[in-house]
Amino acid sequence: MTHQKRLSLWAGFVSFVGAVAVAVFVDWGPIAALAPDATQQTVDLGLELLGRSMLIFETAGITILTAMIAATAVAIQPVKRGDR
Repeated sequence: MTHQKRLSLWAGFVSFVGAVAVAVFVDWGPIAALAPDATQQTVDLGLELLGRSMLIFETAGITILTAMIAATAVAIQPVKRGDR
């Protein structure tokens, strides 16, 4: 789509400049000082991702994969030997 290409470019540029300005010029104060170090953040993220919710997503993924394979198997027309 090329509708309003200039407007889209300007909107993206203004949004980028605004986001950078907020990141650079805002005084983060004690929020930045209270954040844990990178190692602890990685451990916390791993525990969150591999916790109870991971089992639910794995089960849902396997169920959807099984449904797609079954739908493909049902949709395939069998080829008769004499029809060639």
